[in-house]
Amino acid sequence: MPIGKCFFNYKSMLTNILILLISFLYPKDNQQQKSEKFDTIEYKSIHIKNVHNAVYSLGTAVQLQQAFGKTKVLKQKDEMLGGYGYTYKFDGVTVYFNEKEFEYLGVTNAKYQVSLNGEVFKIGDSDAKLKKVFPLAYAERSNETDHIRILRIQIRQGKTVTDAAVVITLNAKGAITEIWIGNDNS
Repeated sequence: MPIGKCFFNYKSMLTNILILLISFLYPKDNQQQKSEKFDTIEYKSIHIKNVHNAVYSLGTAVQLQQAFGKTKVLKQKDEMLGGYGYTYKFDGVTVYFNEKEFEYLGVTNAKYQVSLNGEVFKIGDSDAKLKKVFPLAYAERSNETDHIRILRIQIRQGKTVTDAAVVITLNAKGAITEIWIGNDNS
Protein backbone atom coordinates (compact mmCIF):
# COMPACT_ATOMS: atom_id res chain seq x y z
CA MET A 1 0.00 0.00 0.00
CA PRO A 2 1.53 3.34 -0.94
CA ILE A 3 2.22 5.69 1.91
CA GLY A 4 0.24 8.42 0.11
CA LYS A 5 -2.94 6.48 0.84
CA CYS A 6 -2.61 6.52 4.64
CA PHE A 7 -5.69 7.04 6.77
CA PHE A 8 -4.69 10.57 7.79
CA ASN A 9 -3.78 9.99 11.41
CA TYR A 10 -0.51 9.09 13.09
CA LYS A 11 -1.55 5.73 14.58
CA SER A 12 -2.98 4.47 11.32
CA MET A 13 -0.04 5.84 9.36
CA LEU A 14 2.33 3.84 11.59
CA THR A 15 0.23 0.73 11.07
CA ASN A 16 0.20 1.25 7.31
CA ILE A 17 3.99 1.64 7.28
CA LEU A 18 4.26 -1.65 9.15
CA ILE A 19 1.92 -3.26 6.60
CA LEU A 20 4.17 -1.99 3.82
CA LEU A 21 7.20 -3.46 5.58
CA ILE A 22 5.45 -6.81 5.90
CA SER A 23 4.65 -6.83 2.18
CA PHE A 24 8.36 -6.50 1.49
CA LEU A 25 9.02 -9.45 3.80
CA TYR A 26 6.64 -11.58 1.75
CA PRO A 27 7.30 -10.66 -1.89
CA LYS A 28 4.79 -11.35 -4.64
CA ASP A 29 7.30 -13.45 -6.63
CA ASN A 30 7.05 -16.21 -4.04
CA GLN A 31 3.31 -15.98 -3.57
CA GLN A 32 2.48 -19.56 -4.48
CA GLN A 33 5.23 -20.74 -2.16
CA LYS A 34 4.15 -18.37 0.61
CA SER A 35 0.51 -19.45 0.38
CA GLU A 36 1.64 -22.81 1.77
CA LYS A 37 2.82 -21.00 4.90
CA PHE A 38 -0.17 -18.71 5.19
CA ASP A 39 -3.83 -19.16 5.62
CA THR A 40 -5.88 -17.94 2.68
CA ILE A 41 -9.40 -16.65 2.47
CA GLU A 42 -11.81 -16.60 -0.46
CA TYR A 43 -12.54 -13.05 -1.66
CA LYS A 44 -16.29 -13.71 -1.74
CA SER A 45 -16.33 -14.72 1.93
CA ILE A 46 -15.25 -11.30 3.23
CA HIS A 47 -18.06 -9.10 4.56
CA ILE A 48 -18.23 -6.00 6.75
CA LYS A 49 -21.36 -5.38 8.81
CA ASN A 50 -22.26 -2.18 10.69
CA VAL A 51 -24.39 -1.75 13.83
CA HIS A 52 -27.52 -1.50 11.66
CA ASN A 53 -26.77 -4.97 10.21
CA ALA A 54 -26.05 -3.50 6.77
CA VAL A 55 -23.41 -5.54 4.93
CA TYR A 56 -20.72 -4.45 2.45
CA SER A 57 -18.84 -7.14 0.54
CA LEU A 58 -15.90 -5.25 -1.05
CA GLY A 59 -17.91 -4.17 -4.07
CA THR A 60 -18.31 -0.81 -5.75
CA ALA A 61 -18.57 2.64 -4.18
CA VAL A 62 -22.29 2.61 -4.96
CA GLN A 63 -22.70 -0.68 -3.07
CA LEU A 64 -20.69 0.76 -0.18
CA GLN A 65 -23.00 3.77 0.13
CA GLN A 66 -26.09 1.61 -0.28
CA ALA A 67 -24.92 -0.43 2.72
CA PHE A 68 -23.46 2.25 5.01
CA GLY A 69 -25.12 5.43 3.75
CA LYS A 70 -23.82 8.58 2.11
CA THR A 71 -20.64 10.18 3.37
CA LYS A 72 -18.21 12.89 2.37
CA VAL A 73 -15.83 11.72 -0.37
CA LEU A 74 -12.25 12.94 -0.66
CA LYS A 75 -11.05 13.00 -4.28
CA GLN A 76 -7.32 13.18 -4.93
CA LYS A 77 -4.91 12.38 -7.72
CA ASP A 78 -3.41 8.92 -7.31
CA GLU A 79 0.27 9.17 -8.20
CA MET A 80 0.94 5.45 -7.67
CA LEU A 81 -1.93 3.91 -9.64
CA GLY A 82 -2.81 6.81 -11.91
CA GLY A 83 -6.15 8.50 -12.27
CA TYR A 84 -8.02 9.64 -9.19
CA GLY A 85 -8.50 8.09 -5.80
CA TYR A 86 -11.69 8.39 -3.79
CA THR A 87 -11.67 7.99 -0.01
CA TYR A 88 -14.94 7.27 1.79
CA LYS A 89 -14.76 7.85 5.56
CA PHE A 90 -17.31 6.55 8.02
CA ASP A 91 -16.99 6.47 11.81
CA GLY A 92 -14.49 3.62 12.14
CA VAL A 93 -14.18 2.57 8.50
CA THR A 94 -12.19 4.09 5.64
CA VAL A 95 -12.58 2.74 2.11
CA TYR A 96 -10.41 3.72 -0.86
CA PHE A 97 -11.15 3.30 -4.55
CA ASN A 98 -8.87 4.04 -7.48
CA GLU A 99 -11.25 5.33 -10.12
CA LYS A 100 -14.06 2.74 -9.71
CA GLU A 101 -11.91 -0.13 -8.46
CA PHE A 102 -11.84 -1.16 -4.79
CA GLU A 103 -8.32 -0.83 -3.36
CA TYR A 104 -8.57 -1.10 0.41
CA LEU A 105 -10.73 -0.89 3.49
CA GLY A 106 -9.63 -0.26 7.06
CA VAL A 107 -11.72 -0.94 10.15
CA THR A 108 -10.72 0.80 13.38
CA ASN A 109 -13.94 0.73 15.42
CA ALA A 110 -15.91 -2.07 17.09
CA LYS A 111 -19.11 -0.69 15.51
CA TYR A 112 -18.14 -2.77 12.46
CA GLN A 113 -17.77 -6.54 12.32
CA VAL A 114 -15.61 -8.25 9.74
CA SER A 115 -16.72 -11.70 8.66
CA LEU A 116 -13.90 -13.87 7.29
CA ASN A 117 -15.02 -17.32 6.11
CA GLY A 118 -18.10 -16.95 8.32
CA GLU A 119 -16.11 -16.13 11.48
CA VAL A 120 -16.79 -12.67 12.93
CA PHE A 121 -13.98 -10.41 14.15
CA LYS A 122 -14.14 -6.88 15.52
CA ILE A 123 -11.86 -4.32 17.10
CA GLY A 124 -11.06 -5.29 20.69
CA ASP A 125 -11.45 -9.05 20.17
CA SER A 126 -8.72 -11.24 21.64
CA ASP A 127 -6.27 -13.09 19.41
CA ALA A 128 -7.55 -16.48 20.69
CA LYS A 129 -10.09 -16.80 17.86
CA LEU A 130 -7.48 -15.75 15.28
CA LYS A 131 -5.16 -18.46 16.57
CA LYS A 132 -7.94 -21.05 16.14
CA VAL A 133 -9.32 -19.89 12.77
CA PHE A 134 -6.05 -18.86 11.08
CA PRO A 135 -3.36 -20.96 12.77
CA LEU A 136 -0.74 -20.60 10.02
CA ALA A 137 -1.06 -16.82 9.83
CA TYR A 138 -1.02 -16.66 13.62
CA ALA A 139 2.16 -18.74 13.83
CA GLU A 140 3.81 -16.52 11.20
CA ARG A 141 2.59 -13.23 12.70
CA SER A 142 5.16 -10.49 12.85
CA ASN A 143 6.58 -8.96 15.95
CA GLU A 144 7.77 -5.73 14.35
CA THR A 145 7.83 -3.79 17.61
CA ASP A 146 7.31 -4.51 21.28
CA HIS A 147 3.69 -3.45 21.06
CA ILE A 148 2.31 -4.33 17.64
CA ARG A 149 1.86 -7.72 16.04
CA ILE A 150 0.56 -8.17 12.52
CA LEU A 151 -1.11 -11.18 10.91
CA ARG A 152 -1.40 -11.45 7.14
CA ILE A 153 -3.97 -13.68 5.45
CA GLN A 154 -3.70 -13.90 1.66
CA ILE A 155 -6.89 -13.43 -0.35
CA ARG A 156 -7.64 -15.88 -3.12
CA GLN A 157 -10.16 -16.14 -5.92
CA GLY A 158 -10.88 -19.80 -6.35
CA LYS A 159 -7.52 -21.55 -6.22
CA THR A 160 -5.56 -18.48 -7.33
CA VAL A 161 -3.76 -16.57 -4.59
CA THR A 162 -3.97 -12.83 -5.34
CA ASP A 163 -1.83 -9.84 -4.36
CA ALA A 164 -4.56 -8.85 -1.90
CA ALA A 165 -4.53 -9.60 1.80
CA VAL A 166 -6.33 -9.23 5.09
CA VAL A 167 -3.95 -7.68 7.60
CA ILE A 168 -4.93 -7.76 11.27
CA THR A 169 -3.06 -5.64 13.77
CA LEU A 170 -2.88 -6.65 17.44
CA ASN A 171 -1.70 -4.65 20.42
CA ALA A 172 0.71 -5.96 23.09
CA LYS A 173 -2.18 -7.61 24.96
CA GLY A 174 -3.29 -9.51 21.85
CA ALA A 175 -6.41 -7.45 21.14
CA ILE A 176 -7.34 -6.55 17.57
CA THR A 177 -6.75 -2.84 16.91
CA GLU A 178 -7.21 -2.66 13.13
CA ILE A 179 -8.39 -4.86 10.28
CA TRP A 180 -7.13 -3.82 6.85
CA ILE A 181 -8.30 -5.50 3.65
CA GLY A 182 -6.88 -4.58 0.29
CA ASN A 183 -4.55 -4.86 -2.63
CA ASP A 184 -0.79 -4.94 -2.23
CA ASN A 185 0.41 -2.30 -4.68
CA SER A 186 4.02 -2.26 -3.49
